[in-house]
Amino acid sequence: MAVAAELRASGAEVSFLGTRERIEAELAPAAGYEIDFVKVRGIDRGNPLRATAAAVEALGAVGAARRAIRRRRADVVLGGGGFVTGPAGLGAVLSRTPLVLTEADSHLGLANRLLASRAKRVCLAFPIPGREGGRYLVTGRPVPAAVLRADRAAARERFGIPAEARCLLVMGGSQGARSINLAAIEAFAERGGRDFHVVHLAGRRDFDELDRRLGAARHRDRYTLLAYEPDLGDTLAAADLVLGRSGGSIFEVTAAGRPAILVPYPHATADHQSANAVWMEEAGAALTIRDEELSPERLEAEVGRLLGDEKRLGEMARASGSLARPDAARRIADEILAASSYPADGPKTGLYRSKSAHRRGVRERDRASRRLHFIGIGGAGMSGLALVCRELGATVTGSDRADSSYMERLRGAGVEPVIGHDAANLPEGAEVVVSTAIGEDNPELVLARERGATVTHRGELLAELCAEKRLIAVAGTHGKTTTTAMLVWALRAIGADPAFFVGGEVPGLGADADGAVANAGWGEGQWVIAEADESDASFLRLRPEIAVVTNIEMDHHTRWGSLAELHRAFQDFLAPVEGVAVPADGGLADLTAGKRTLDFDASAPGPAQLPLAVPGRHNLLNARAALTAVELAGLDVDAAGAALADFPGVRRRLELKGERNGARLYDDYAHHPTEVRAALTALRELDPERLIAVFQPHLYSRTKALGEEFGAALALADEVAVLDVYPAREEPVGELAGVSGLQIAQAAAERMGGRTVWWLPSAERAEVALGHRLSPGQILVTIGAGDVFELGEALVADGGQ
Repeated sequence: MAVAAELRASGAEVSFLGTRERIEAELAPAAGYEIDFVKVRGIDRGNPLRATAAAVEALGAVGAARRAIRRRRADVVLGGGGFVTGPAGLGAVLSRTPLVLTEADSHLGLANRLLASRAKRVCLAFPIPGREGGRYLVTGRPVPAAVLRADRAAARERFGIPAEARCLLVMGGSQGARSINLAAIEAFAERGGRDFHVVHLAGRRDFDELDRRLGAARHRDRYTLLAYEPDLGDTLAAADLVLGRSGGSIFEVTAAGRPAILVPYPHATADHQSANAVWMEEAGAALTIRDEELSPERLEAEVGRLLGDEKRLGEMARASGSLARPDAARRIADEILAASSYPADGPKTGLYRSKSAHRRGVRERDRASRRLHFIGIGGAGMSGLALVCRELGATVTGSDRADSSYMERLRGAGVEPVIGHDAANLPEGAEVVVSTAIGEDNPELVLARERGATVTHRGELLAELCAEKRLIAVAGTHGKTTTTAMLVWALRAIGADPAFFVGGEVPGLGADADGAVANAGWGEGQWVIAEADESDASFLRLRPEIAVVTNIEMDHHTRWGSLAELHRAFQDFLAPVEGVAVPADGGLADLTAGKRTLDFDASAPGPAQLPLAVPGRHNLLNARAALTAVELAGLDVDAAGAALADFPGVRRRLELKGERNGARLYDDYAHHPTEVRAALTALRELDPERLIAVFQPHLYSRTKALGEEFGAALALADEVAVLDVYPAREEPVGELAGVSGLQIAQAAAERMGGRTVWWLPSAERAEVALGHRLSPGQILVTIGAGDVFELGEALVADGGQ
C-alpha cells in the first residue's frame, strides 16, 4: 500500500491482485484501488495431499493472473513475496511484462527464489548473503506514511496516557503470536501491579478471549486492548517500548525509532524471524527472548528493567532509528517506474514526459506546462535544479529566507525569487520542490499540503533529470564538489558538453561567452555529471552508470547512526552501477565487488603530471578521481588531464578573496575535521610567515560529536579564532543544549602549545580583533559552511588592495 501511494503520487495507475480471504480484499478498495482476485493458498509442505491440491490450484491461478495483467494492460508487475506472488510472477513472465520483486524477510521465500532470475529488480528489506549486486538492491521494507507522520502527543491523548508516563506496546496481532498474547495479559493485567501503561494489539483471533480475561483482571486500569490497528502509527507513537514478533513489522518499529523486546516465531520459514531479531539486537536496538523461554515472569522482569532504565532505553531508541529506511517505498516505486519498458532506442525522459509516450500509467508532463515552486530556492542544489528546469521550459518560481549570489543568477535567467517565506508566495496549481532543510511548518509547504499539491524532494527531481542522460555521479564525504566541478570542466574541454549539477559555484562554467560562474547547466551531450549527496540519503535515488566515491566518513550525525549504516547506504548506492572510481588503498573494496573498478592515486603518473592551479594534495586526489571517471567513460583522458591545468577551482574551496595590509585572505567551505586539516595543509604549501585560521562551526550536532577532532585539526595553524556555531536547521535544545563554539576553542587551545586561540562568538568581534594584526606574508583563512566568508570579504573591503 505504501508503494502504491508513491506510484499514484507519480501519476501511475495502480491495481491489485490478491485473494478474497486476506486483508488486501479490504484494504485495496478502501484506499480507492481496483483489485482482481485469484484462488490460491500456501503450500503445506507437511501434508502431501494438501500440497498437491494447492499446486494444482496455483496452476489455475497463473492463468487468472495472466488474464488480469493483460486486461489491465499492465506495464510492470510488483510481487510482494507472498503466495500470490507465484502465480502473479509467472503470469508476468508468460505475458512478457517486466517483473519487480520485494522480499520483506532476511531470506528469499519460495516464490521469490523461483522468480528472482526473471525479475528486473529484487528489492530486499535486509542484506542477504549471496544476493548482492546485479538485480538485487537493499531498499528496506516500506512502511505506512502514518507511521512516519504520527504525532506522539495526539496518540497519547487518544489512549489516555499522560505525557510523562511510560508505555509498553504489545504487538500480538498476527498469526503465531498467541504465546505473546497470553504471556502479556497475565504479566501486565493479572499478576502484580505496574507503573506503566499498556497498549495491546491482540489480533482478531485472540481478542475475545483476552477481552474476557482483562475484564476479570485485578489490574485492568491503564491497559488498552485492541483487536486491530491498520497502520500502527498511533500505537508506535504512544509507546516507549515494543514487545512482539520479529517479522516484517520490525520495520515499522525502526521507522518510529522504538526499542523492542523481540520473540521470534519458532516455526517461521528458514527461521528468518531469528535472523531479523539478530539484525536489531546487534545494532543495540532490541533484546531477544526465545519463544520457549517466554513466560509472564520473564516478561515482567525484562519490561520493568528496560522501562526503568532511561539511559539504556534512549540508547536503544537511537539505535532503532538508525536502522530505519523511511524512503523504502519511494525507492521501490522508482525501481518499478524504471522497469516499465522505456523505448529501447530512446532516452529515459523521466521528468517532463511520461516514461514512454505510448505507455499507460505515468501521466504526461509537458515541459512548457510544468509549473514548479522551489521552497529554499537560493541554495546551491535547489538553485541549480531551478535553473535547469527553467532552461528546459518549465515555469519556475521560488522563495528563500535570504538573498545570495545564487539568487542573482536565477534573476539573470528570468526567475524572480521572493525573499522570505509566506503562503502568499505559492502559485495556484504549482508543484512544490523542497529540500531536507525545509521544515513541515513552512507556511508555503503547509498550504501546498492543504491544497493536495504534489510535493517533491530535491533528490527526486535530481534523479528524474539525471535519468534523461548517462549519469556519472560523484559521492563521498569530502571532495565531491571539487571533483564534480573538475569532471565537468574536463568534459567541457574535450567537447562532451555534459549537463551538470555541482554543489558550489564554479567560475568559467557559465554558458555565455564570458564563461561566467555557474553551478548547473543542461548541455547537449549524452552525459550528465551530478554531485551525489549522502547527507539526507537522497543519493540513493540516483541510478548512475559510473560512480566516483572519494571517501566515506561520519559527518551527518543526525541522519546516520553509525559508520556501518553509512557504509550500507553506499553499498546500496553502488548496487546498480557498472563502473566505480575509488581511491587506491582507500578501504572501500568491500563496496565494489562485482563492479568494473578503477583506483585513483595522487602519486600515479598521468597527463603532464597534472600541474594544477589549485593547491593541495587533496586537490590532486580530486583530479585523479575525475580523470578515472573519464577513463571509465571511454573518453580522452590525456586531453581531459591537460584541461585541468586551467581549472580555477570552486568558490569557497580555498578561494583567494583578496588582501588586507599585504596579507592574503582565503576562504574554504570545510566543515569537517578532515576537510579543515586538508585546507590548512594545502595553505602551508604556500609557505606563509603566519597562518591564521578563523573557524565557524556548522551545526550543533556536528560540533558536539566532533569538537575534539576540530580542535586537533585547527592546531595546524599558527593562530586560531573560533566563532560561535552556525545553526542552519538546528536549535541548541534537548541533547544539543549548551553546545557552542567555545568547546572547539578550548579543544584547540589544549593542542596549540601556548599559541594564540581566540574565542570570538561573532564575526563583528573577529573583524575588530584580527583586522589590525594582519601584515605582509601572512595568510588568514575563514573556514566553515555558514556565513563566515562574509568576514573575509569585510576585511578585504575595509583595507584590501
